[in-house]
Amino acid sequence: MDRQRIVEVALEIAHEHGVKGVTMTSVAERLGVAMPALYYHVSSRDELLGLIGVSLLYTEAPATVVLDDWRGWMTEFARALRQQALREPTLSVVPAVRAYSMNSIPMLEQAATVLIRAGFSPSDALWNFGFLVSTVLSSVYREHCLAVERAQGRTQLSTTRAALQEAGPDAAPTMWNVMQSWAGKPDSYESDPNHRFERELVVLLDGFEVALARVQKPAE
Repeated sequence: MDRQRIVEVALEIAHEHGVKGVTMTSVAERLGVAMPALYYHVSSRDELLGLIGVSLLYTEAPATVVLDDWRGWMTEFARALRQQALREPTLSVVPAVRAYSMNSIPMLEQAATVLIRAGFSPSDALWNFGFLVSTVLSSVYREHCLAVERAQGRTQLSTTRAALQEAGPDAAPTMWNVMQSWAGKPDSYESDPNHRFERELVVLLDGFEVALARVQKPAE
């Protein structure tokens, strides 16, 4: 028994019973070992969730992306992380692992290197990388939620439209006009999650770029 096997079993339990079912006791029972043996490898349930998070979310930007292209690196890393997260349905029911997803030091090391080399301060480099990871995971969580809503025959957009129809145009005239402009058209918000994610990514990186230019601008 080692940490890798422990994480595998914990993931099995999470898939079957959700994150609440992942306890030190349930993992020990599934492994068929005594509690002291499990605690020898993992000190607590919190550490176990952290290990799950790292195992689910560890990824790397493609090797073809050069470290001198900070925007390209962050774009490809975000896409790779999103694909990794989408393949793991546990992420939709285990929000606790998000707090531990940045335990992967190699991932942080490369991100810090790329961003600091581009001119970001050390603190901004870490903040920005954290914002990027949060944006990706929020996108994945939203996609899982939309899948559930579709299975139930409803979407956020249809719910909003129904509420506006009931309230009438005078209650929210701007939103009424927005909904009217979308009538009969496919909406990328729900029908094309890739398009929405790419748009979110561009907006986020544009903000980083503006902040970087402001810092690098010579004092007048």
